[in-house]
Amino acid sequence: MKDSLADALLGQVMEWDDLDPPTVESLRRMQVLARHKYDYYERFRPGRKFIESLADWLRQFETVEEREAALAFVQNKLIFISNEEMEQLVRILYQKVIRPTIREHVARKCRLPAWAISKIENMSEYS
Repeated sequence: MKDSLADALLGQVMEWDDLDPPTVESLRRMQVLARHKYDYYERFRPGRKFIESLADWLRQFETVEEREAALAFVQNKLIFISNEEMEQLVRILYQKVIRPTIREHVARKCRLPAWAISKIENMSEYS
């Protein structure tokens, strides 16, 4: 779907009769976010634009007020994390949090000082 059609669909769902400056700014912001992040997000169907998916999702809400609250949530609170970002988070979390926690646990269990990293990591209790 072309951007203009997706924008028109969103405007119809949101019941925007007149695009006042705040509405135009909100729509422009969503278009920028969609192009730079959401349209390439791995979970969307190929060829389907974020604005189109957003309009379809917003249809579930019965009132304009509910749709406006949901749209505000998407714009201001929702964070999309790509597979690459998730993999990087897992790598960092494993190195900075999980491994040190396991080492501390093994050190306590085997009554070793926590600084004896290589000895701890070579023990069967660590692996």
